Amino acid sequence: MEAKPQIEIRGRYRVGDIRHALADVSLLETSIGYRPATSFESGVRAFAEWAEKNAADADDIGAQRELASRDLFRQAHSPQNRTG
Repeated sequence: MEAKPQIEIRGRYRVGDIRHALADVSLLETSIGYRPATSFESGVRAFAEWAEKNAADADDIGAQRELASRDLFRQAHSPQNRTG
């Protein structure tokens, strides 16, 4: 890929978003001998190639406005600001 993605961390998230995820299939390998046929690196590369070919024209500002108008944005709280 030639263009770098424009990632902007704003501390907001959409209602229903999965904010943190971790996948580890090592237990499957030790318990039943399962090993993925595709390596993580190969899978990410294939996904990136697919995403580049199938990129949608997104109106990010418009989408953000619509989500906000429907009260579907939440503000993330940084660990140092948490109380309780």
